[in-house]
Amino acid sequence: MTTLSYTDMSKLYATKAKQYNAAQCRAAITDIDATLAVQDNGNTMVPMTPYVTQLFCERDAMLDRLLALR
Repeated sequence: MTTLSYTDMSKLYATKAKQYNAAQCRAAITDIDATLAVQDNGNTMVPMTPYVTQLFCERDAMLDRLLALR
């Protein structure tokens, strides 16, 4: 399995987020934040695992979508 670059993941999640309305984006961000809280080891998520990177990438896409919907 190949790992996508952050740029590739950003494109993927931006495409996914385009289908979301504001409420769906907020719900996704809430879910992502809850998952990130579980992943936190008390050291601000260092080392940054691929999964944590993916979550942040998806969160960024949802935030961008919320801004675009304003």
